[in-house]
Amino acid sequence: TLQSQLEFNQLNPNLVSKITKTSSQTKESALSSQSTEQTMTQLNDLVEFISAKKIVINDEIVIGNASSKQEPLELLSALKQEASDITSLGDLLGYYVSDSGPQFNKNNKLNSQILPWLQDYNNLIDIANRTTISEDTISDKNFEILSALQDKIRFVKQDGVELSDAILNSKEGLMNFSDILPELSELNERLTNTQENFLFNDLDLMMSETANNLNKILTTLSDKNIDELAQPINQKTLIYFSDLVPENRAMKEIMRYILSEKPNSNNTKYKGLSEAGLTSNNSGFFDYQPGYLKLNADSPEKQALQILDNFNYMAKTY
Repeated sequence: TLQSQLEFNQLNPNLVSKITKTSSQTKESALSSQSTEQTMTQLNDLVEFISAKKIVINDEIVIGNASSKQEPLELLSALKQEASDITSLGDLLGYYVSDSGPQFNKNNKLNSQILPWLQDYNNLIDIANRTTISEDTISDKNFEILSALQDKIRFVKQDGVELSDAILNSKEGLMNFSDILPELSELNERLTNTQENFLFNDLDLMMSETANNLNKILTTLSDKNIDELAQPINQKTLIYFSDLVPENRAMKEIMRYILSEKPNSNNTKYKGLSEAGLTSNNSGFFDYQPGYLKLNADSPEKQALQILDNFNYMAKTY
């Protein structure tokens, strides 16, 4: 809506003036061609950010296109570090099933869980060691390589959580691992914390980037707007000036969607971002409160996945 209003105004301002002046109070936009073009560019950047495939590595959003500034080899190295905790778990369990470890019975229920996990872990390490990236840019191929490896790491990590839970909550596990229970318990806590929080950490990063992009648009619009709207176009000003200029009418629709507290119940795929903690402050800019969704939602994981899906977030959860 905003793109069409601004583009229309830029291409034929006289025609827009005739169409939009539905009352004596309606005025033309005060945006210059330069500021209109700048706003259009910022809108395109926002749309491109939301539309692009993305994952998160080492608290950085990785976009699946060649324009990304991240170095693929550095990202691959950082991604391999995500496997450090399961490497520690693999070392502990590897000793348990080794010849020098305690007596091992393959038919035991707990041991029947340990062997398959160790096999999956060893396969993961082998894949990670063989994974190479030859290009210097995040091409589609490199993005798929990084995304697939991250999925494998998180899959083995989740199974590691379930396995360590089983060891720590069974008589046999407590007996056989009595010498390393503190280390195992600490590993279990770290693995659990990682699996429970990466979804929300990644959402926080994407929501913060979205707020930054939206605020750039508001700043451009406000800087060149008419005197009556000295502050960014926020909900309060829209009440009084909603039909004053084309960009106000467009921003009204955008903010109604973004800050909607009651999204359309018939279309649950699209959730208002206020449900994740994005709000407008008294100055009209967007603020994001990290962790809001997890603390305040009835089903935070489900809502986080719905919002992340709209951001084309590619990482899988387990």
